[in-house]
Amino acid sequence: MARFAKLAAGILGAILLIALGLAIFVRVVLTEERLKAALLPKAEEALGRQITVGRMQVGLLTGIAVRDVAVKEADGRTDFIRVGAVLLRYDLGRLLKREVLITELRLVAPFVRLVRSPQGAFNFDSLALLAAASDKPAPAAPAAPPAAPLALSIRRLAVESARLEIRDGQQQLPATDVSADLDLGVDLGPRPAAVRLVGQLRLAATATCGQLAPRLEATLSGSDQALDLAGQLQLGEE
Repeated sequence: MARFAKLAAGILGAILLIALGLAIFVRVVLTEERLKAALLPKAEEALGRQITVGRMQVGLLTGIAVRDVAVKEADGRTDFIRVGAVLLRYDLGRLLKREVLITELRLVAPFVRLVRSPQGAFNFDSLALLAAASDKPAPAAPAAPPAAPLALSIRRLAVESARLEIRDGQQQLPATDVSADLDLGVDLGPRPAAVRLVGQLRLAATATCGQLAPRLEATLSGSDQALDLAGQLQLGEE
C-alpha cells in the first residue's frame, strides 16, 4: 500500500507541477503586450489597414478575451469593422487529448460598414488580402480535403447585437441597416462534409429607397437537417 501511495503522490505532484508550469507560461509569456506585438503587425499587413485592440486577456482555465477590436477604414479614422468583445472558452482536458472542444465562442456587438463612393469604389476594395488574391494564378482543381488533424467541436457559437450598415454613394443600392443575433451549436467532425449545425438566427433589416422603407423581421431556427422560418415584412402601414 505504501508503494501505491507513493506512486499516487508522485503522479499528483507531477500533474500539479505541469499545471503550475502552464499557469506560469500563460501569465509570463502570453502577456497582453507580447500578444499584441506578435499578432497585430501581421494582421495589419494582411489587411493593409490599421487595427486597434483594447484589452487582450488569456487564462489557462478561463479562456481568451479580446475587447474593443476595430479595423479602420483606409483613412485611418473611421471604423470599417469593429467588435465589442471576442470571447473564447475551451475544454483544457480535451485539448490535451488532441481534441479541441470550444465550449463557447461569442462575438459581442460586431459591426460592419460597407460603403460605395460616388466614383463606384467600395471601401473593402483596397484591402491588401483582396489585392493579393487577385494577383494569384487560378488554382488547380482541389483534391479531396484531408482529415482534420484535430477533432474540433464548438458547443456554442453566439453573436450578440450584430449590425451591418450599407451605404451607396451612387444611389443604386438602398440604404440598408441589419441587426442580428445568432445562437448556434457546431460540430465540425473529422471532415468538412460531416458538419452538423443546430441553433437559431434572429434578424431585422430595414432598406430605405426614396420614400419606401420596407422592414423585415425573421427568425430561422432548426438544424442542418430541418429549418423553420418565421417572419414579417412591413411596408408602410401594411
